[in-house]
Amino acid sequence: MAYTKIHQIRKTVGSAIAYITDPEKTEEMLLLYGYECDPLGAGLEFETTAATADRINGKPLNADGSGVLAHHMIQSFSPEDNITAKEAHEIGQEWASAVLKGKYEYVLATHVDKGHIHNHIIFNAVSFADYKKFRATPYKAAASLREASDRICSERGLSVIEKSESAKSHHVREKSRSARLYANKESFKSSIKALIDEAAAVSINYDEFLAVIQSKGVAVKNAYAEEGFHIAFKLPGQKRHTRGITIGEGYSREGIAARIEAIGKGSLSADIAGNQYADVGYWKGRHAQLEENHELFEALYTIQSEGIRNYEGFSARIAELGAKEAGVLEDARIARAAAGRLKAPSDKAAGYKEASKLLSEAEKIRKRAENVKIAQNMIDRIEGKQKASVAKEAIKLKPIRKHSRSERSR
Repeated sequence: MAYTKIHQIRKTVGSAIAYITDPEKTEEMLLLYGYECDPLGAGLEFETTAATADRINGKPLNADGSGVLAHHMIQSFSPEDNITAKEAHEIGQEWASAVLKGKYEYVLATHVDKGHIHNHIIFNAVSFADYKKFRATPYKAAASLREASDRICSERGLSVIEKSESAKSHHVREKSRSARLYANKESFKSSIKALIDEAAAVSINYDEFLAVIQSKGVAVKNAYAEEGFHIAFKLPGQKRHTRGITIGEGYSREGIAARIEAIGKGSLSADIAGNQYADVGYWKGRHAQLEENHELFEALYTIQSEGIRNYEGFSARIAELGAKEAGVLEDARIARAAAGRLKAPSDKAAGYKEASKLLSEAEKIRKRAENVKIAQNMIDRIEGKQKASVAKEAIKLKPIRKHSRSERSR
């Protein structure tokens, strides 16, 4: 039997992925899989897909105000099924394929560090296939996940949640079971304190702490200052949140952040230092390389969209955009002056509104010129000393798009 759930990720995609790909939880990353992405750099690849969608759709990813950057699916197996980690990992891939239809990048990590084997799947909120966002009402998404998981488990001879058992009663039962595991005959406050200490000890920043503590089943309220005054925590089965300041000194939002920063300034522990997967220099290098690839993507997109075909085209396009910006600014000045001469309030307001639109247009043109300069600098960095003989060659670009795995294997 597999219990499933899904929740949204709005701010901590990189930290959430870093947590689920922890080598200690995934048998030294043997139980790690990335669909259409590198698991260790998936956050940046998600970002690149979202940036492409912004340009193709002509509006920002979060123009709808949802702020959802990714989704986190969890599939927990019952110990009674005696399932192996390898089989759970295969089921996770099959489950993700059934739910996502091969349209979204995702990272699958099978964790074996607790009493029950469970899958974590974090997938991009934006499809690389059609550049549309994943949309589903909460109850429909939950039902779809459970139905797909039950079907796959049934086909493999594993137990499934009986349909006669309502989703609510099953949820209540699971919350009660989780509460017993977490509380362990201690008070909720003591359990929360222990979990905070554990999460803070393994986190490199505050965002990662939030991802780790939430992955342990702890609900967090007022995680950021703009959301509320005091950070508060709640375990499964707990009726009310527990404020951090009531737990003790160092458990407020600021106190937790300060503790994590202090830990970060210390030296690596012996077990981390001896772990090849925790080679900080290596992962920093990988991250830097992925960031450079992302910058290169942005540069190539700018070159293509602005119609630049050779090195001299950069200067020419910058000049053209500069002249265009100056013209629009002049139009805005004229419109503003004309509005100031009008007497009727409604006419005056309409005139100023038109001038404001022109100023916004000029700002967009200015940013386009800045992007062309950035793209030119990227080409200069790539070519280096060979710029004179190579970078001034004609730049030939093919349409930028992601290839399916079947195309890659040809």
